[in-house]
Amino acid sequence: VVFLSIPSNEMLEQVREWNPDAFLVNLFGGIRARGADISIDPDNVGGGELAAEHLFANGHRRHVAVLDAPPPSQVVRADAFAARLRRLAPECRIDYHHPAGALSEQQAIFADYAAERKLPSAIFCTNGTIAYTLCTGVLWNNADPRIRELGVVGYDYEKYLEIKLPRPIDRIVFSPEQVIRWGEYYIQNRPLLDDFEPLHTFTSSQLEINGSVRNLSS
Repeated sequence: VVFLSIPSNEMLEQVREWNPDAFLVNLFGGIRARGADISIDPDNVGGGELAAEHLFANGHRRHVAVLDAPPPSQVVRADAFAARLRRLAPECRIDYHHPAGALSEQQAIFADYAAERKLPSAIFCTNGTIAYTLCTGVLWNNADPRIRELGVVGYDYEKYLEIKLPRPIDRIVFSPEQVIRWGEYYIQNRPLLDDFEPLHTFTSSQLEINGSVRNLSS
């Protein structure tokens, strides 16, 4: 049985009860999913850490923001980002906005920032839709030049986000095709051992730099 719908642990356990001999493969279920024989995900922890290291390397060490959405994979990205940046720059203020996918939510967030006069220097968006809404609806046409110049790091599939945005942004990319191919491999080469531990495979995430994050160190 192949799952592509972020099944709950209870659902996986229920399928196991229905058929103890079923071979369960969970794709894109997230690192907190339990119960499948094989689980395969993009490396969301590594991707979140890459985004944090990118901002740190460019001098964004005082105040950054994270905009995320409810899916478990995106919460993991946000948590990994925040944990890594706190390790690199303990003094950094990290504002965590959840959820923050709707334009109205983002506009309210940045209206509050403008009123406080405490803007973050960069924003990490945990998916491409959040980044698209932020860039086109809040940042790039904003009357306030400080907001227009904020750095943005997105997170999405390869060759996806640049199709929508007028200009590309720095982002973490991964290949969903690789996740599916590994799923096909494990289905065709099912482990034959009578007793083996569940296996979780992670495909790589990469940093793509397009100049949307200013270097504050120079």
